[in-house]
Amino acid sequence: SFEEMVRRQLRKKANAVLVRKKAEVLALVRRLNAERFDLWDASTLLPRVSLGVGARGGGGGGIWLTMEVVPVNVAAEVIDWYRALVSQLEGLCLPLECEKAETWGERLAIPRKGGGLHFGEPERREAAAAYARLGVLYEFVSLSSQLAERAEACRRLAAVLAAQQDLPPDKVMDKYKQLQRQALALTAHFEEELPSLRERFAAAYLPDTAAASLEGLHRALPSLLDAVVRLCDEEYDAWCAESTEARKRFRTPR
Repeated sequence: SFEEMVRRQLRKKANAVLVRKKAEVLALVRRLNAERFDLWDASTLLPRVSLGVGARGGGGGGIWLTMEVVPVNVAAEVIDWYRALVSQLEGLCLPLECEKAETWGERLAIPRKGGGLHFGEPERREAAAAYARLGVLYEFVSLSSQLAERAEACRRLAAVLAAQQDLPPDKVMDKYKQLQRQALALTAHFEEELPSLRERFAAAYLPDTAAASLEGLHRALPSLLDAVVRLCDEEYDAWCAESTEARKRFRTPR
């Protein structure tokens, strides 16, 4: 088929790059196999202070200010290293995900004119091991990034919504509810898999930070409750300030 012809042509071009940059490919494979990360104690890392500011509802002209101690993203070093690695993979035409059940060891079985292969058997074994570790590294980065991003969203949502002055209170409440449900579902998903994940991460010599990443999201969840309580307080103050009973009835939630 046409698609298969295009796939083969692209693979042929990638083969030429892999062979031309053989030394770089092998250096990256060995670095991926050899890289180790210090197993730090998250409690020794200095947190940062996050400030939130926004305008109060009801057109009163007031502002609110929050201050929160934000735990350090203990997996940040591994995430940054992984992202730099992915960029290098692209430049070497080494796939982040091989076709079907193929590994890097099989991907580097590139025939040489006149017989034999450009990458020897020991080199292909190293590549297969690196590919296996890359899969676990991807899991680690996916877990850590999702939890950190959702925690940051919990802390920032109030400030984001404060800038949307035309958004009615019930819609604002829906935003908080939606994010809370997403965050709780994410923590439940990873908590269920945490024991097996920690085993795989340890076997791949990755830091034992999964529990700390989960704790980071747990610590961010009260930010949503604080924002909801503040919204309810503002709505109650506005209700009390209405001049007539009819206007109060109009503002009363149904």
